[in-house]
Amino acid sequence: MEQKFVPSIQSNFLGDGTNTCLIKQFVKHYFTLYDQNDRQVINGLYDRDALYSMSLGPISNYIHKQLTKTFVTNRNLLKFVDYAKCQEFLLRGPEKIISALRNQPPTIHHLKTFHVDLLYEGEIHLAISVQGMFSFRDIPQCPPMFFNRTFIIMKKEDNEYCITNDQCYLDGTPANTSLGNSEIKFESKGAPKFIPTVFSVSEKEQLLTFLHEITTMNMKFCHQYLEDANWNIRTAITTFMNMYTVNNVPPEAFV
Repeated sequence: MEQKFVPSIQSNFLGDGTNTCLIKQFVKHYFTLYDQNDRQVINGLYDRDALYSMSLGPISNYIHKQLTKTFVTNRNLLKFVDYAKCQEFLLRGPEKIISALRNQPPTIHHLKTFHVDLLYEGEIHLAISVQGMFSFRDIPQCPPMFFNRTFIIMKKEDNEYCITNDQCYLDGTPANTSLGNSEIKFESKGAPKFIPTVFSVSEKEQLLTFLHEITTMNMKFCHQYLEDANWNIRTAITTFMNMYTVNNVPPEAFV
């Protein structure tokens, strides 16, 4: 009797394993930041010419339908009426991308449900697909949704990587999902704990530029504020606002 070859099924495909640590680190880091109360912390992960596209699939749950009304950049071509908006909804640059992400409701992604595939690896580029389940954090009665994200990440100086392309697909929980509800039910609904790590030279330059644009202080004072805040941009901005309110920022900071 002829024996037929049946390929084995893998939860994740990461090639020969060379970039496994990098991919796992990127996935955990990105979704930890994405699930924070303010997604402004994602600033620095997207390349200045990065592209972002989001589309919504079939959604039958009433709560999901109401929540996804805030996702105004849906590029599902099957649902387009005005195709001129197809290019408008293709967001370019970190400012537009992060602004769109910040308008979306708070979420919590369930890392135990993730499946990660390495689609392509080159000398300076990686293409990875991540899919799994997530919940809207502030609405406990809302069932989880399914997502698939395809990232193109590029290697830059200082052995850093940034996102050059991000394609996001969302729909209701698949009917044939094998994920147990108990696994999701008991996960924390709060924002995951995030402790900023040591920044590279280019990351510090991005934070300096960002603080300078917000406060209009010169680079010397921006550097001092960030140093005092251990390079936590949120703390630095809060400190500046408190000092500015009581007129305690010296005039030379704006020269």
